[in-house]
Amino acid sequence: MKTKKQGNELILKILVIIILLLAFVYFDPFIYDVLAYHGPFAAKQFMISGLSDVLGNPSLIHRYQGFAPFWRLALWPSLSLGLPRLIFAPNIIALTLLCLCLKWAKVLPWYITTLAILAYPIVLFNFRSGYQDFFVGTLITTGAIGGFYSLYTNRSNHLCASIFLLLIASLTKYQAYAQSLILLGSLLALYFFAARGFVKLPQKPNTKLLVVLLIGTLVISLHSIFNLILYQNPFYPIEVGPFSGPENNYTEAPVYTRFIYPFQGLLNHLLSATELDWVFRGVVPDYTIDSSRSQIQYGGVLDPRSLSGYNRTGGTYAPVYIFAILAYIVPCSDVLKKLHQRSIVNSFDFMVLGSLLFLTMSSFLPQSHELRYYLSMIMTPSLLSVSYLRAAKCKLLLPALLFFVLVSSSLNFARPLHSTFKNNLQYAVNYPKRDLDRGRLCRQLIVSDPADAFSCALFDKLN
Repeated sequence: MKTKKQGNELILKILVIIILLLAFVYFDPFIYDVLAYHGPFAAKQFMISGLSDVLGNPSLIHRYQGFAPFWRLALWPSLSLGLPRLIFAPNIIALTLLCLCLKWAKVLPWYITTLAILAYPIVLFNFRSGYQDFFVGTLITTGAIGGFYSLYTNRSNHLCASIFLLLIASLTKYQAYAQSLILLGSLLALYFFAARGFVKLPQKPNTKLLVVLLIGTLVISLHSIFNLILYQNPFYPIEVGPFSGPENNYTEAPVYTRFIYPFQGLLNHLLSATELDWVFRGVVPDYTIDSSRSQIQYGGVLDPRSLSGYNRTGGTYAPVYIFAILAYIVPCSDVLKKLHQRSIVNSFDFMVLGSLLFLTMSSFLPQSHELRYYLSMIMTPSLLSVSYLRAAKCKLLLPALLFFVLVSSSLNFARPLHSTFKNNLQYAVNYPKRDLDRGRLCRQLIVSDPADAFSCALFDKLN
């Protein structure tokens, strides 16, 4: 029996290594947002030779002034050294931290942690792209699991480490700041629940944890406070609520849920994660980084018209999410029952309770249906549900996980592998910069899109 278990673990580890190698080979660093403003911002900030003099889109100067700056630092080594795949490093670091955290918190071993999150196509797509969303989502997930476990075990130094990860995430993307605030709010709520005896812990949390949480809330807000002082808008340049800005807040979402205002955000997120929105609106499924082509509508259950919209939903390969969320409901009901009975909760129960608060409140945030901005909201329940099923020795877990990972990998790697076999290995070697040379466009300098101008400059630098 032990030999069979070791054999299964070896298979899983080999599968993880293969996926990581494929993600590295077919890493896509220069997608549109990187070329349009992330790359030019990094080049301008660090005066990168050959790139800093490329004129970016003048209309995006407000983003340079107000957007969180950390991703420019993350792109700097790759752009300055001319090594496209070096942009992969932040994602690998974030994944490593998540695996270490879950091992420390006795949730999952590293190889199952990796499979449990990469089973979602949208997570794996972002993992092998130059977008910040995998990096941000993974740091928030790590901060959540580590924060809940630190609060349960009364470890203020480890709680500081979790808050530091939330700080880095908040300095990378403003949606991360909103999620980090909610996460710290959830931790504060759990602190007071435990201190007042509503949640029975082996020992009550000490006041040092409260001080850390309060200071942490201030620390992760520093960039937003800076924007508030300088531009009178913590989310500058995005116009949010009473805060005006040069860019309108993008809030496109399915219209058929508006009748349940203000709870439509929660429903929109669930309909997106389960991909039921694609059925209701008649949207053609498309598993891409941001589900950008999911706006093609052929007439669905709730909307029989054929039209175009701009609601980016889906990307989880719905059976994965449904499997995970159904399993997640079981420990949620168990911990709520323990609260009702005033029983002592264990560390896993505490993490489930904290995640339930975090996920529920985060679903009300703007664009929660655009899953790439909120990868932590699909990672967290997936990891906890897999941990619960593994502890329960569920025989369905391993075959289900393998099947979902293979589907996700097929959706991610089938096309580039086919192109490699069709052309040659040089295609795989040049994969990160395959689209940079716009041929005649670059040579004749007929460039109208600022992203094309930066693409041409990158092509010259890398060749």
